[in-house]
Amino acid sequence: PESLNEEQEKAVKMLQSAEQLQPSSDKDEEKDENEEKEENTHPEQAEEDPSTLPDYVQRKAWVKGDACQVHSDSSKKWCDGTIDDIDADGEYMQVSFGHEQKRVSRYGDDVRFPMNIQTRAIKAAVKVNTNVVAIMRPRFEVSDATREALPIAMSIESSC
Repeated sequence: PESLNEEQEKAVKMLQSAEQLQPSSDKDEEKDENEEKEENTHPEQAEEDPSTLPDYVQRKAWVKGDACQVHSDSSKKWCDGTIDDIDADGEYMQVSFGHEQKRVSRYGDDVRFPMNIQTRAIKAAVKVNTNVVAIMRPRFEVSDATREALPIAMSIESSC
């Protein structure tokens, strides 16, 4: 196998690192409780304009009944979920997953499309000329869902 340059190695590590796929709230657990409460007093005031998000159009189009993934704080992993309700202003959604429910911001980092993170990681790796599909091929053979993701990954790789 050919050796990878520094950027390629970084992209491969990003693909393989579960920690980088966690929402930022997990990384900030060590913050002072009062500071965290103060920050969450006005969650609708996002630090960045939601329209600058790469998946803004998709998130804006979410409707009741759509599938998504939500990050479970208790199990510290992404779970498949369904949007049960969206508030009147369209900002907050009630999502059910397993036997749990969670209220999330439509543009928050604790809700995503089922393959969004993987797609972004593949795009980042492709930018540095890494053959992600070849490197990750065994992981695409794990289940029906991952096998369905293979053509998407191949398409993304060929389009960049």
